[in-house]
Amino acid sequence: MTYLELLTKEEILITQWCSHQPNIKLRELTDRYCPYDFTMNYNTSIGLCEAKRRTVSYELYKDEGILIEFEKMSKILSIASEYKDDPKYKNYDFKPFYLTSFTDKTFLFQLDDLSSTEIKIKLLPHYTASDGRIEYIHKPILYLNISDAKLITKTLDFLI
Repeated sequence: MTYLELLTKEEILITQWCSHQPNIKLRELTDRYCPYDFTMNYNTSIGLCEAKRRTVSYELYKDEGILIEFEKMSKILSIASEYKDDPKYKNYDFKPFYLTSFTDKTFLFQLDDLSSTEIKIKLLPHYTASDGRIEYIHKPILYLNISDAKLITKTLDFLI
């Protein structure tokens, strides 16, 4: 899948999923250089959220947990922390989130409110998008416990 195809699929996931959640309002899709994919209103908070769309069932991950790259998680947590420390945002509550959608279920995790997570190093594709050549590298990753998800929904049929 090319980078443009990947962006289009993730944008569809984000806009459609947010529009079907009563406590979530999409604020903005971010540009491709941002460490997170979108911002949202979630209850009384502003969410900074990374999104991933998987083409498999979550059943493949339910035993070990939902994978997130350590670097992605760290960047989102750092940015949320910077906003919390910035006096011009003192009236806002920024929270880091991770939205991951599988063919059957979609999960929303709040990254600063997790029980213990397991960190490993795993051989993964260097980039999610590809021009046909796939280069693999070792990346530090975390497995998020499904029980930590703030929201679990059935994946919308048109997103499969």
